[in-house]
Formats: sequence, C-alpha cells, structure tokens
Amino acid sequence: MINKSKLIMFIDISAFISFVFVVTTGVLMRYVLPPRSGQSMEIFGMSRHEWGNIHFYITFIFLAILSIHLFLHWKFIRNIFRGRIKEASAPRLLFGLVGLLAVLALAVAPFVVSIEYSDSTKGHQIGKHRK
Repeated sequence: MINKSKLIMFIDISAFISFVFVVTTGVLMRYVLPPRSGQSMEIFGMSRHEWGNIHFYITFIFLAILSIHLFLHWKFIRNIFRGRIKEASAPRLLFGLVGLLAVLALAVAPFVVSIEYSDSTKGHQIGKHRK
C-alpha cells in the first residue's frame, strides 16, 4: 500500500502536468491556430477543432485531479474554517489565500476587461491573419 505523502506527491505532480497541458493547448489554439484558421492549418495532423477537444478533456482530467487533491487535504481545509490552525501553518495559509485570489482574478479578468480597437485596426477585417 502506498503511503499518503507519496500519494499526495503523485497527485500534485499529475495536477501540475495536466495544468501545463491545459495551458499549452490553450495557447496553441489562441496564438498558433487562431479562430477561423480553417482546416488548412494543422499541428501534428490535428486541426484547431481537434485540439479544442483535447483541451476540453484535459481540463476535466485536471479538475478531477484537483478534486482528489482537495479531498486529500480536507482535514487541513476543515481546520482552517474551524479556526484550528497552527502558527506554523499561518504563512502557508496566507500563501494559499494569495494564490486563490490571484486565480480568481485571472478567472474573472476576461469578463471585466473591455476590448479596445486602435486606429490601425479600424477598417480592417478582424480575424483575418497573415500567412
């Protein structure tokens, strides 16, 4: 039987790897295979649509691993909300809260920023990319 610390390490490494894949496929779709790039552009024989499917499923894998991570740390999370935190854990809690706020800010940012068009883009068709 595997001990809990090795399991947590495995889950954390798996979460990191799946997160890197989510980010990589997202960047690939956003900047390398932009919207309306058509079926003519492919990477490793896959179109933007196929990369989108991979991105979608890897995201669910990441969320499943994240759920397992939270389950394994549930005692710590419960103790935080009950106020039973050790002084040695205070910096860890602060770091976690700052990280949580950063992630929430990044998640909300696309919905609150406004799109601005410069004078150079006026009159041009948006979405047409140079080859």
